[in-house]
Amino acid sequence: MDHGSGIKNPSEVKLGGFKAFLEQAADSPKPSWLIQDLIPTSGWVMVAGPPGSGKTWFALSVIKQAASLGRQVYFFEREGNLWALGNRMGNLMAMPVDSPIEVFFRTGFRLDERKFSEAITLEMKQHFNPVVVFDPLNAYWIGDENLAKDANRLIGWLDALLRIPSALVITLHHTAKGGFDEGRSAVYAVRGSSALPAAADYVLNVSKSPSEHGTMAMLVDPAKARDLEEPGKRKIVIALGSGQVSITSEWADRTRDMRKEVLRAIGDGCTSGNQVVLKLGARRTFVQKLISELVIEGLVVEQGGELVLPPES
Repeated sequence: MDHGSGIKNPSEVKLGGFKAFLEQAADSPKPSWLIQDLIPTSGWVMVAGPPGSGKTWFALSVIKQAASLGRQVYFFEREGNLWALGNRMGNLMAMPVDSPIEVFFRTGFRLDERKFSEAITLEMKQHFNPVVVFDPLNAYWIGDENLAKDANRLIGWLDALLRIPSALVITLHHTAKGGFDEGRSAVYAVRGSSALPAAADYVLNVSKSPSEHGTMAMLVDPAKARDLEEPGKRKIVIALGSGQVSITSEWADRTRDMRKEVLRAIGDGCTSGNQVVLKLGARRTFVQKLISELVIEGLVVEQGGELVLPPES
């Protein structure tokens, strides 16, 4: 489901042949990011995790980033204590007091009441690329989250927000008891009907990570995120007091380790990419990409069609 198209009604959909489609696709903007290779600039992002996993901290880091770029943010928060939320945002996350953020704490707002849903939609339309965060989503509608028909109604209400040009909607959710089954996709760790994660553009599962003094750390697993350049979990560390956020990628660690394995394989006598792939049992495209990078860096040399390590100087 593409929520970034801005399509308001079926009459705006242009049908055509495959050539026309390819031309339109080539002229369309490439995926862009609010947080590089993790949070898109627009669309629907579901953030799921058990209580205490760091979902709200993660959402606050996204809110701060969006506000720092001048994007209007609407933050609906139903859990916790008002003083604690203010302390988190103003002191621990160091959000400037003039940030373009409106906070709605424990209000009577409900997406399934027309007067409320129309009010927030009209308000968001006053701004280009607005951001709205619901924490948690199930606190803002009355329905059975386990029933697909109720979940589909909720999706319809969110769609009204997603039709606003370049809008970003972030919804926080609790995971099902016990997380998710081994044989089931991590996309469906979210509590309730599978219709919700199926409709979302991104599903990010959050789990707690050991934190050093003065920091808050969490692991973010992109369970559904088709436009990411790098798969794998990200470790998010927030420095409390400054609000500075650092992100390290599990994929970056894997790439670093695999580069060492490729060099070791070539040093052991593998003279082609195919031989390296067979020795390491890794994905061919991944290994070939690493070999190309190593050749460019001068750490591997191609001689007579064979891969060798350069002589030690």
